[in-house]
Amino acid sequence: MYLIISDTHDNLDSLSKIKDIVKKLSINAIIHLGDYTSPFTLLEILRIDNVGFIGILGNNDGDKIKLMELAGNKISEQPLELKIGKYDVIAIHGFKDPNLTKKIVHALVSSRYYSIVLYGHTHQYDLKISNNVLVMNPGTLAGYLSKHKSYGIIDLNSRVAEVRELESNALLARVGLPY
Repeated sequence: MYLIISDTHDNLDSLSKIKDIVKKLSINAIIHLGDYTSPFTLLEILRIDNVGFIGILGNNDGDKIKLMELAGNKISEQPLELKIGKYDVIAIHGFKDPNLTKKIVHALVSSRYYSIVLYGHTHQYDLKISNNVLVMNPGTLAGYLSKHKSYGIIDLNSRVAEVRELESNALLARVGLPY
């Protein structure tokens, strides 16, 4: 099971709550789609015991050199190609304005080169299957510029992806994984 988060923007209260969720679930790895903002936020994520970490940098990450130094090879510039189980994945934060980001995501989905496209930046969750590709934006964990503090889950065992609201854990969206 993979926990997908983005746009934490130094909200340590939200990170504290996500740590509780990680303890309750069998999370293999946290995938962070950028905008930690400060190195101390990344350190809090890296301190979560017994869970892997994969991250990319966002446009609001202030000290990118320090972030990369702290996380070593676990964090990189966007885009990042990775594997989740059998799935080829592309992870991006986003580019310039939300509309451009959505156009780039649409182009990636249309190419069908990847089975999963993960993105952040817009602060709005998005979860769908398009062209037999899973598209996920977990929204913003910080809750800024959004009506939800949210996160995503990709569960390979039950073959579902979800976006949940952080405060109430309410289900916001759910889809089955593509084949």
